[in-house]
Amino acid sequence: MIIFAAIHLTIQRKMSANPIKVAVIAPLSGPDEAIGQAIKRGINLFVDDFNEKRNLAYPPIQLMLVDEASHTGSAEDLVQQAAREGAATVIGPWAQDMAERMETAYQTAQLPALTLAPPTEQHYPEQPWLFRAGFDSSFETRFLANYVRNVVGEKTVNIIYPEGPEGERMAALYDETMQRFGTKVLYKWGYDAHAPELAARVQDIAKEINEQKLIGYLLVLGDAVDSAGIVTGLRAGNVRNRIVGLRTLATAAFVGHAQRIWRGDASLSSVLNNILLVTPLLFDTAGEAAQQFNSAYRDAYGEAPDWVAAQAYDMARVLGQTLKALNIDEHMPLDEQRNKLRERLAGMDKTETALPGNQGAVVLNPTRNSLPSAFVGVYDGSDLISALTQLTPIAQETVVNYLQEIIEGRALYVNDRFMYKTNVVYTGVKVDKVTSLDLKANTAEIEFWLWFRWRGKVEPQDLVFANAAGEIDLHKPEREGQDGDMKYRVYRTKGKFYLDYTDSKRAYGSELAGISFRHHELGRNNMMYVADVLGMNPANKKTLLPPAPTDTAEHEQAGGKLLKQILTLFNTEHARHDTLAALLRQDKVLAPLSGWAVENAWISQDTVKQTALGDPVFVGFGKQQPSFSQVDHGILIKPDSVRVRDIFPADYFLYLAILAFMLAMLAELLDYQHENRQYWRVESLGLRVVSWPLLLVALGNLFLDHSLLHWPLQTTKNIETVYSILWWLIPARLLTHLVRRFLWDPLEMRSKRKVPDSVKSLTTFSIYLMMLFGITAFVFGQSVTSLLATTGATAMVIGLAIKNNIDNVVSGIVLNIERPFKIGDQVKLKNAMGEVLDITWRTT
Repeated sequence: MIIFAAIHLTIQRKMSANPIKVAVIAPLSGPDEAIGQAIKRGINLFVDDFNEKRNLAYPPIQLMLVDEASHTGSAEDLVQQAAREGAATVIGPWAQDMAERMETAYQTAQLPALTLAPPTEQHYPEQPWLFRAGFDSSFETRFLANYVRNVVGEKTVNIIYPEGPEGERMAALYDETMQRFGTKVLYKWGYDAHAPELAARVQDIAKEINEQKLIGYLLVLGDAVDSAGIVTGLRAGNVRNRIVGLRTLATAAFVGHAQRIWRGDASLSSVLNNILLVTPLLFDTAGEAAQQFNSAYRDAYGEAPDWVAAQAYDMARVLGQTLKALNIDEHMPLDEQRNKLRERLAGMDKTETALPGNQGAVVLNPTRNSLPSAFVGVYDGSDLISALTQLTPIAQETVVNYLQEIIEGRALYVNDRFMYKTNVVYTGVKVDKVTSLDLKANTAEIEFWLWFRWRGKVEPQDLVFANAAGEIDLHKPEREGQDGDMKYRVYRTKGKFYLDYTDSKRAYGSELAGISFRHHELGRNNMMYVADVLGMNPANKKTLLPPAPTDTAEHEQAGGKLLKQILTLFNTEHARHDTLAALLRQDKVLAPLSGWAVENAWISQDTVKQTALGDPVFVGFGKQQPSFSQVDHGILIKPDSVRVRDIFPADYFLYLAILAFMLAMLAELLDYQHENRQYWRVESLGLRVVSWPLLLVALGNLFLDHSLLHWPLQTTKNIETVYSILWWLIPARLLTHLVRRFLWDPLEMRSKRKVPDSVKSLTTFSIYLMMLFGITAFVFGQSVTSLLATTGATAMVIGLAIKNNIDNVVSGIVLNIERPFKIGDQVKLKNAMGEVLDITWRTT
């Protein structure tokens, strides 16, 4: 009852806690509805997880959705509405002009807010209440102009822009940047944003381009909807000039609207193919955090996220982590909540104080020197992938010979900052076979293909395999070639690799096999490896992703698959995207291994730091610690048998442990209240047979999973040993209960005599002796032959010595069970007659 009451109070408190209200202002209708949907999904993904995993120390987060598109009042009215309804903070709005109008309103209402809308320029008030993350639109425009002119080498550009102050300003800014390099924009065409006659205007522009035979790139400015209309209209008008654009072209809203309005004979992929753009995030170059978000988003919504959803998730995560760090709860006055949030958010204006996000640190209101990187993407059909050259900012205090770097073509001067030209190398891995697995040596032998596609003067095959247990031969390629300036090289090799080589979260009993490598000399600034998703899986190229986070304390631990599969029959939206694992199973990569199966698989890339090893290039003031682009192809394998975690998700183990403990306590209570009733003895024994193994399974898996993630390997092995011993001890203990309940107790009740303790002890000793033999043989792997021989000889000597006593005891047991006579009966033994005066276990 106490346990039930505690659980009830815990659940009641968790459900009844007053939430912290967060207003979300986004375009939930109108032309930008798809943008609003991405924002809402990204925020919901974090908030749902936060509320589910939170402990009682933190109140839940409640979202208040406000549609900025349908709001008919002023921007100030929206802020006042959020403040009146008790919002502690706000995420939004999306529209850049509305965000600028709201900035003063947020300060007046003393309401802190985060927005995805970029500022026009990187200027912020000294005491801000509105916080932005990412680069401003001016930086983005100049960055694209620098890239097109100095990386791509294009000298002729034309611009299509929305009429109005902002569109005209960005077009002029792009033109001004190009003129700095001796290039002038040839033609500019304006259009009326969201006007019904946009299609006709685009037809006129396409006609002029064709008639004038204009060459060069076309810069398309505007929001996602207008840009989609312009791009599809140009392609429908047979304009084949390459199109470039800003971050709006990297949104799912742009692709979705283009798909809805395209009516041409060619596919949409041919329309989007080769568009070059700037974006805050590229998933194929992003690290583990972004890949996990990508996978979690697909699992939740059944489609790929874009940078909008990822940044919305980051904004929500910043707020959630800040609420926890400040211990803000429902009892704190609302004004104090808002002021504490604002003070903490204002301190996140540097990389050192910012919280991590999907693309590195989420710096709020960044200064010029703390701006996050901008990435250049290109559409391969309808898939957005990384361009083969990226620009990486050089840290402000880094000691570098800038002029030499520029002369040698390794750096550019962009937007008043020096940037490295980073070569992108598309890298693919295909595992043929895992030929052997040695758990004692913690190694696996793997045969695999490895290939590279790249431009530039680099040798991508000069690798260091981070988890190699021996030398890996990449001296002679199986095949190599070149298509224009694109180079290609493929190798086939094999080698031994250490298992469990990363901190990737896994369940106890599973092993992580795989390959991890980086370049031997070239750091992340000079070369970046990117997983060649297109080359590895052309049929379904969007699902070769790492698994979602699987921390046992906070997330599902790669388990409960049977239960999830049953649920999936009724809800296919949440089916797991594990295409790479399916491909590995299809190719039977574990065929040489008996008793193992592929559980999950992924390929990802991240940046890893290495020690300088005293190298003067990296030692001293202004010298950066060496960091490298590293590729990780992980294959999570598990024993090919049904495990408890294949039936129940890992986060159910705690509930199973509570249930088992309650059943065990109920068995004790039944024994106490019904000590002499045989029926309840059977019931309580049955409860123990169920609850004890269940409790062992639940607690054992909880401890082992926690130890695997947080404690030394030897500690995990010790816990495993204890866990295995308990699987022998508990059945032995249950067997002694069974003997006592159904042999000794009924015998004593019928005979009204106590069975000698020596007999009980001998039986118990025999049971535990068999248990000891089992532990010795199956837990410690030791032979029991000599132990059995010694024990048998000892038992023989003792048996001969007390043979008569044993015979008498056994006879006494038989007589007390069968009861052929009782005290007072006349008994004839051969020629003698006598009266039964007493019956004991040894004599009559």
